[in-house]
Amino acid sequence: MRLRGLALAAVLPGCALVPPQVGAPAPVLADASAERAYQSALGRATARDEVYAGLDTRLFTAATHQSTAFRAARTRRLAAFEGWFGEALQAALQREVAEAEQGNDFLLGMYVPDRREESLDGPRSGWRVALELPDGTQLLPTAVERLGRGTLRQRALYPYLGDFWVAYRVRFPRARPDGRDGWLEGAPGFVLKVGSTLGQARLRFPGEPGGGAGAR
Repeated sequence: MRLRGLALAAVLPGCALVPPQVGAPAPVLADASAERAYQSALGRATARDEVYAGLDTRLFTAATHQSTAFRAARTRRLAAFEGWFGEALQAALQREVAEAEQGNDFLLGMYVPDRREESLDGPRSGWRVALELPDGTQLLPTAVERLGRGTLRQRALYPYLGDFWVAYRVRFPRARPDGRDGWLEGAPGFVLKVGSTLGQARLRFPGEPGGGAGAR
């Protein structure tokens, strides 16, 4: 796949080389302050990277760490869109807290031009996903679940999921090798690595108190 936009951006001052967005724009909340608050929470929890070979696209990828703080923001946003509050919202928030206790989850989206190369979850997958900690320790996921191609509902929560992207839930253990529990919440920094013979993406999460992370 040749990205004409990349060649054009190279000759236009001030143009950023960013993955093109394919599909309808992401829905936004009518409450502008609530929309800004969610986008801020999403930005702190999300990192992204791209892999090219010259002007050829190899991989676009982005991931959002499902920290406790982000889970709450995501749940409240969905409730605002769909119009459920009160007891229903509180029950959903409690379910998210319980889910967070099961592992460290990421919503990972990826776009690969060749569909034969896009699988992360099968036994024949050519991709390796690993979490790299600041001390060099690498952890492999305990589960990878394909959620399907990007939809408008998914894009309301994760705007980077274009029509040709595939979303996955990637779970890592909650306890690190030294036995510490919940170690990723407030970690000083970590890298989610996604690599194959096509290249390697490094999604860098600087880390903030409360489990936040900033997008590159």
